Amino acid sequence: MLTGIIVVQKFSTTQHGLSGGAKIAPRSPTTSPTPPAGVPSNSNATVAAGTATSQTNRVSAVTDLESAVRSARTRWDPSKISRMLDALDTNQFANAVSVCVNATNLPLKETLLSQLGARWGRIDPQSALDFATSITNAWQRHQFVTGVASGWAENDPGAAAAWAKQLPPGQQKNQVVEAVAWVYATQDPQAAADWASQLPVGATLNGAMSGVAAARAQSDPAGVTAWIQSLPDGQAKRQALFGAFYRLVNTDPQSAANLLNSLPTSDATSMLSSSLASSWARIDTAGAISYGLGLPPGNQQDEFLGHVVNQWATDDPEAAWNWAELLPAGATRSRAATAIISRLAHNDPETAATYVFESPETDEKYQMARTLAHDWADQDPQAATAWAVKLPSGDERDRVISEVTVWWSNQDPATAVKWIDTIQNSSIWERTARQVAMQWLRIDADAARAWIAQSRLPEDFKSRYAPPKP
Repeated sequence: MLTGIIVVQKFSTTQHGLSGGAKIAPRSPTTSPTPPAGVPSNSNATVAAGTATSQTNRVSAVTDLESAVRSARTRWDPSKISRMLDALDTNQFANAVSVCVNATNLPLKETLLSQLGARWGRIDPQSALDFATSITNAWQRHQFVTGVASGWAENDPGAAAAWAKQLPPGQQKNQVVEAVAWVYATQDPQAAADWASQLPVGATLNGAMSGVAAARAQSDPAGVTAWIQSLPDGQAKRQALFGAFYRLVNTDPQSAANLLNSLPTSDATSMLSSSLASSWARIDTAGAISYGLGLPPGNQQDEFLGHVVNQWATDDPEAAWNWAELLPAGATRSRAATAIISRLAHNDPETAATYVFESPETDEKYQMARTLAHDWADQDPQAATAWAVKLPSGDERDRVISEVTVWWSNQDPATAVKWIDTIQNSSIWERTARQVAMQWLRIDADAARAWIAQSRLPEDFKSRYAPPKP
């Protein structure tokens, strides 16, 4: 048994309605696997004739899987892995699971355990669940059992749902219930929703509603909106929204947008709108821009386009910048341009600096300059400061230098202070000097006092923080 995690009960076919579906009965390890219902057994002659070849192929299937798992580092071919799993004989599933738990690539390990569990669950869920008790790592066991439940639900969703419902409360139950709900709803959305509604209020119900909504969104993007609206307000409805939205956002962003627009504005819909913008921009930048420009002018439009442009700047900064330059002056253009500069500051600050220098002398230019200086200073404060002092003379230039210098003082105040005298505006100079001095006092008080004493800071500041020695 999976003590403290999951209890595997051997259901009778009459008590839990398993007749006609996957039979939940232990199988002797010494016997051949029973074929799925409707698949005739091979004759003894055929089996004898093909024994040598089939055994060789089965051994090769596990060996090939082990080789593929060992060679996978950061990437792998999902279709190739799937074909390898399909080549396994039922009697090889246990060995294959042992191969999977030794994988060093965690995403691959998760995929393999889930897929192997699903394959085993389609054929013999009880044997798969019995085997799960031998997996000592709780996370790996969770992934495998969830896969088993999904596979079982493909053949007999009612039985799988009844089994999931009786599991002890906890993370494993929530994970299994959500997986079963998804599969159940792909076959019978109403039955799945009815089953989910009978679950007690809490995390398990929330997960079930998320799974049902995700499946309904895939099969009926328009209808899932009305279904979610019909649910009583609460956390379960919120999770149903999340489940449907995240199913749609990467495949049908327009339907995801329609779903959000049909619901009252809330913290949840605002958060999902940001995710929609970024995901839509990855899939179809032109479509995301078109949708964003169609939103009512104001914060909603500015924030949506800001997220779109931020993603666009990651993928194609030049195209994003060229588009932003064509926008009319205003908040939308300013937010878009600043988002592009912020993204470039981390990936290509020199290009960002070129864009800023070539921009007209406006408040927008210096907003971008401050953004670039701040983000660039986080990586290379000396380069950021050297760039800032080349800006045209004026208060805006001094504010940019001030921002970089103060940021730099968090790391190296002794070097940062050398740039303060490039600031020409006296009030900006004093404010910057005070901030750098205070930061320096926390890092190296003696050195800071020595600098304060000979600086141009006011005498009252000097007497307080660097009084003369008696």
